[in-house]
Amino acid sequence: MTASRSSTLGDRYAEHNRGRGRGFVFGGTERSEALRAVIARAPASGPVLDLGCRDGSLATALGLPRDRTVGADIDPEALASARDADVLAPCTADLWGPFPFRKGAFSLVVGGEILEHVPFPQDFIAETARVLASGGRIAGSVPNAFKLKNRVMFASGRWFEADPTHLRQFSPGMLRGLLEQHFMQVEITPCVGRYARWWPRMLGNDLVWTGVKP
Repeated sequence: MTASRSSTLGDRYAEHNRGRGRGFVFGGTERSEALRAVIARAPASGPVLDLGCRDGSLATALGLPRDRTVGADIDPEALASARDADVLAPCTADLWGPFPFRKGAFSLVVGGEILEHVPFPQDFIAETARVLASGGRIAGSVPNAFKLKNRVMFASGRWFEADPTHLRQFSPGMLRGLLEQHFMQVEITPCVGRYARWWPRMLGNDLVWTGVKP
């Protein structure tokens, strides 16, 4: 991607993130707790990569180690906030293309609500596998696009996706098929929502997922 196009994408996400405000964490405590439970099974030490880190709000909510966490994002304003907060080491990166990190550099990669924003999820997941060390863990989340509410909306002739930055939608089955191309021990947990515990797959608003690099 050229510098001008990358700058345009960064400006677009800066505008998008301004609307949400600093410190925003989708799904609040419920999603954060689900991700923390997964991250707790990652190697206890080693470098951590937070993809789509924004202002570091998710890293803070998850308690990622400040001294060994790199945050990658294309939004310059959010990265400046992360730098000021000193919650991670911010790095400008275009996540629509190859990551600017060496092979096997990280023991944990976190991708919270980022996979739905990229045009080629297969390439994104392949890049996460490349930068993960053998035995390293990936942990992330995406909106549960095929939850019951969205199915009803679609069946009634209404498009359910209101966020223009969401380029892809995932069901648990679609997500599993994508992850199992590169990772073993893949787990997908629907969560978030008042009634999610009654019928997680259909009533959960989010899918927290994880896998291990062979």
